[in-house]
Amino acid sequence: MRKIIVFFACLGLGRSAAQEIQPGFYMETGSTALSQAMLNRLAFGGYISPEVVSKAMPSWKGVDLRSGAMYEWSLTLGPRTFDIVDSTQKVQFQGVNVAQFGGFGAQHSGDALKLAFRGNLPYVGQTLELGQNRLLAYSGFGIQSEFKCKSHLFGFGVANYSSYRSFETHDMVFTTDSAAERLSLNGQWSSVNAAGNNLSLQGYYRWSHFKNENGRFQYWSASVYNLGLLHLSKAQVESRGAQWNLNKGFRPLAWQATDEVQWSQSVLAPRNLQVSDWLTNKKDTLVAGLDILEQQRSGWVLTPFRAQLMYNSRLVTAIVNYRNLPGFAPRLSLSHSFNAGFKSGRSMGFSPMISLGGWDTYDINCQFWLLKYNPEEPINRLSVNVSLQGLEAWLAPKKQHGAGASLYIAYRI
Repeated sequence: MRKIIVFFACLGLGRSAAQEIQPGFYMETGSTALSQAMLNRLAFGGYISPEVVSKAMPSWKGVDLRSGAMYEWSLTLGPRTFDIVDSTQKVQFQGVNVAQFGGFGAQHSGDALKLAFRGNLPYVGQTLELGQNRLLAYSGFGIQSEFKCKSHLFGFGVANYSSYRSFETHDMVFTTDSAAERLSLNGQWSSVNAAGNNLSLQGYYRWSHFKNENGRFQYWSASVYNLGLLHLSKAQVESRGAQWNLNKGFRPLAWQATDEVQWSQSVLAPRNLQVSDWLTNKKDTLVAGLDILEQQRSGWVLTPFRAQLMYNSRLVTAIVNYRNLPGFAPRLSLSHSFNAGFKSGRSMGFSPMISLGGWDTYDINCQFWLLKYNPEEPINRLSVNVSLQGLEAWLAPKKQHGAGASLYIAYRI
């Protein structure tokens, strides 16, 4: 992998009239149920106090709640003109991009959050309808080259997913009797855990169109990022009530009915708790009662790609985003740009924005930019782009949910 990076870096920096180096960072979180304080600790680590949990609990209602997070560190090198011999078209090499990325997406019920964060004791004598839940978490490193042909930008690359985990449940029910002596569980689930070197082949494409008639400027674009196939080799798969194809694959063919499993809770003296191996024996009993199917499977899955549609005019910019992750609903963003300062060799401005959808219900965002260059040599320039997503969550992280930030600095010489 290092040899590939060095090769592309040399390709992008050699024989060029203008080179651009752009480091960047991107992060976003969102939820319809978890506060920003909880999301930060889930995504980046940390202790979640009972106080934070109690303040978030009023939102734990319903069966179609959403949560998720994404991050990416990237470095782009380029562009330089690179002509490919063709009788009709001219293709330009735009550079190479390397990135470290990760994230998770979840679609879950309110009762599932109650059991996960509070345990079963607060719900003695009750039945928790866990229902259907989906979770996908991943991390990896990728490299991608980019080209331009007229109004089309496209690229291809490879990525190594060091971690890929998925989990889903169907019709899950959990009950603790009124005396807190007996537990019962019923339902189906499936989990996939793949760690190590899992390679994906993925691509990037963007189409754009400009129109400027009588001062009426309009711009359209359609993009898809990191779309491809990821191969999971010998992934550990556990399931209950799932019917599988004998061939490769990670999606069950169907779900079959399962029997309710019951256990009696053990009450032991502290002395026995310290010296006995009751926990190991109890664990074996629990696992045996669930009748879990364990297997190794290999196959292809679709990568967690991103897609975007954008329309821009002098009055408004409208963007529709989609993430191929559980719980992410198509997100509509509306914004308007203001030029805060312009003079020879410098331009700066900001853009307020409101977003609806995604992992959240709404977000109030803002973007700032600065462009500085030498009027005598305009090809030498520095640009800085900063955006903040979910301003309401940054100000009140224990009450609001959904926030993000990005920073991109480009220097061209």
